Amino acid sequence: MPIVVTVRKPATPTLWLDSSILIKLAKLRRGEEKDPRLEKLRSLVLSLVKDGRLAVPEGEQDEEYALKRLDEDVAVEQARLSRGVRMKSRFEVTHALTLRGMEAFVRGESGLELDRRYFFAWDPGAVLQERRNDRILAVSSPGTVVTGERRALRSEKVVVFEPFRGDKRKAGVKYEEQLALELSGDGRGWLRDAQDLIRRISSGEAPDLTDVMGFQTLHEFRVRWDELGGTPAGWPGVFGYFDSDVYKALPPVLISAQLSADILTGNEPLQAGDPGDIEMLSVAIPACSFVSWPTTGNACVSSRGG
Repeated sequence: MPIVVTVRKPATPTLWLDSSILIKLAKLRRGEEKDPRLEKLRSLVLSLVKDGRLAVPEGEQDEEYALKRLDEDVAVEQARLSRGVRMKSRFEVTHALTLRGMEAFVRGESGLELDRRYFFAWDPGAVLQERRNDRILAVSSPGTVVTGERRALRSEKVVVFEPFRGDKRKAGVKYEEQLALELSGDGRGWLRDAQDLIRRISSGEAPDLTDVMGFQTLHEFRVRWDELGGTPAGWPGVFGYFDSDVYKALPPVLISAQLSADILTGNEPLQAGDPGDIEMLSVAIPACSFVSWPTTGNACVSSRGG
């Protein structure tokens, strides 16, 4: 019987804003756009945030707007809206949930109840209350040293997967079929990446930082698996867990697969922001009360993940 996963959202309602909306809000403040409805919405949201009745968490949206023309303006706008409420990175969330799912798998638990600590750095309501009268400023440039590299990798995904999507459409592949493939592919990806790294090192190629971090993460899963007494011991057990229904039910894994399956079997061509949207929404959808994203293109990730 599949495991039942329940997420307890924060007591204070939370609203996730897509980076494209944050960019529009920045343009609105600069006078580059005129949108009375958006301006009214911004005023309402800021009022609710100031009263502590709504939290607008900051996540990894800066990966979509950093190093671009309005990045500083968007960062300031996001700081005003979030007032210090932050979500954990997708890596942090997925890493913690993978370990928790491993415990449930080994122990044969029938359900997983996940609270806001898996998704938020601090309780949103407590942060808003603490900083209610603070003056909020954005003091650092958005993005990191790997922002450009990650964005380039996402662009490559669009180039690779758009013809793939076309082939799926021609073959009449249904959403349910593609979802099963996506879920199986996620778990097998761990094994494939490990085998690829070993092959490249054996051929004399030096691993980069991403390789080292990926292998370190995988090794941590192996250590924890053996500590829990998982069977079979070692790598066969770890990779068996990655192919289990428990792992596939973890929110970031399941929602990423659902959104990818939606896009790859849909009518709309892939958009440049789709890979980033999938990554961020796979964390935002289970954690936040409300999620907003563009209404055009494949970023309208359907209600399958909600």
